[in-house]
Amino acid sequence: MAEPAAPATPPLAPGTEFAGYLIWEIVGRGGMGVVYRAVDSNLERTVALKVIAPQLTADPAAAARFKREAKLAASIDHPNLVTIYAAGESDGVLFLAMQLVAGTDLRTVIANEGALDLVRIIRIVESVASALDAAHARGLVHRDVKPANILLTGVGEDEHVYLTDFGLTKRLGGTTAGVTHTGNWVGTPDYAAPEQIQGLEIDARTDVYSLGCVVHELLTGRRPYEKDSALATLWAHVADPPPSPCAYRSELLPVFDSVIARATAKVPEQRFPSAGALAQRLAEAVALQLGGETVTPGPPPPGTARVDPRSSTPAQPTGPVEGAATTQRSPEPKPTVVRRVHPEVAPTLTSRAAPPADGDAAPVTDSVRRRTRWLGLAAGLLVAAVVAAVLVLSLSGGTPRHPVSAGSTTSTTHPAATTVTPAVLSQDVRRLGSIVGLFVAGKRLSHVKHEYAAAAQNRRVVLQRLAAFQAPPQLRSAAETLRQMTADSLAFNVDMASGKTALAQAPDHAHNALRPRFLTEFNPYAQRYLGHPYTINDL
Repeated sequence: MAEPAAPATPPLAPGTEFAGYLIWEIVGRGGMGVVYRAVDSNLERTVALKVIAPQLTADPAAAARFKREAKLAASIDHPNLVTIYAAGESDGVLFLAMQLVAGTDLRTVIANEGALDLVRIIRIVESVASALDAAHARGLVHRDVKPANILLTGVGEDEHVYLTDFGLTKRLGGTTAGVTHTGNWVGTPDYAAPEQIQGLEIDARTDVYSLGCVVHELLTGRRPYEKDSALATLWAHVADPPPSPCAYRSELLPVFDSVIARATAKVPEQRFPSAGALAQRLAEAVALQLGGETVTPGPPPPGTARVDPRSSTPAQPTGPVEGAATTQRSPEPKPTVVRRVHPEVAPTLTSRAAPPADGDAAPVTDSVRRRTRWLGLAAGLLVAAVVAAVLVLSLSGGTPRHPVSAGSTTSTTHPAATTVTPAVLSQDVRRLGSIVGLFVAGKRLSHVKHEYAAAAQNRRVVLQRLAAFQAPPQLRSAAETLRQMTADSLAFNVDMASGKTALAQAPDHAHNALRPRFLTEFNPYAQRYLGHPYTINDL
């Protein structure tokens, strides 16, 4: 159901100057007004200029509240929030000047591709939840979380998520909900919480409800309550049972119904207490799903990655996204063998692995010895060639695009610590933090539920995401330590699932020994950029 258009107002013609901005073209229309591509005449910066419909700003108190909240929203610096440059009034018309994001919105993606890949869903939901929690901490409620307000740029693992249109104007009608003083609905009925519809007090849990509706649509490709009219949809949000994603995708485990049911509970007190808590529970559900035998994912959308729940090979892009710029990228690193007894695991921990059980080792033949000698010689030549290349670049004043470090499996596009801006570092810390969150969910599967096969699959997914994570210099050591911990934990869970409890002790001890190191390496950044440190019990 599309958002109702704003009442007809004369659009600003291209070439018109409004409030110090030169209008180029219309890029969108919504219930609150019109969005233009414009240029700041003073700073010569291209912006998204949202001009609020004059009919909604007749109340002086509402206009003053809009300006006050716009200033508060502009003060929030978060990598997943569209930056607000300015807010003001010109000739009685309110406007917002915002960062112009070159990409597409989630509504268009779902319309073109339907239900999305589970791992991609996690990335999107974690990003939106992080942005919402940051705003809620400052006392702001979005009031209009929906796919059309979630913007996507980039392709595959480089996809970045922005939350926009921060619902500031949802209070322009003079109430705390989504109804104006004239009784007209302002907002989007498909994602509105019951308390919004009933004109009751709203808070952060109102956004949790709307995000739950978005998650349902990501899982199924369908809105939670698809009715013939806006009135019927509003009534369904107030009175109908919670939507069931399993009703549309039979391969999903029942836990997804539980997640959506709690997120969209009619009573706010029964919902998740924060958007981050919803994202965390959804990550646990995905970990369970990927560890089972019932998942049958459909074809991945072009340019995104398919994750095979039974494979430890990192997902690779399946093709370019139509209309997106393409660039040459070096291949993502692939996990290799960590322990000989578990060839599915990943890379460099063989020296800490327990020896294979009796009868597990294959006989060593002369041909194997000869092949090993040739492989050793080839590896030596390859290392020599890499060292020579680095020396040549150093002597010629050049710098290799991807610095080479022995035994490292984490690629980087950050040439030096001094070139990483605080905004980029904050974004990378949040990405690594989301991987840590997935790792923590796997611990619950292993140590609380003793579902070792599901926990092992969780570890495979964590390794895939770490292999694709491009760590800046500040996080490189923490990412490598987490990768080692994950590989040890995977070996432990595989042994436990196979009944080899004695063999599982060595990788379990190795994993436990690495936990303090990871906390030392990552917690200073987690405290600064995530607002909380991790503890030994988390890992």
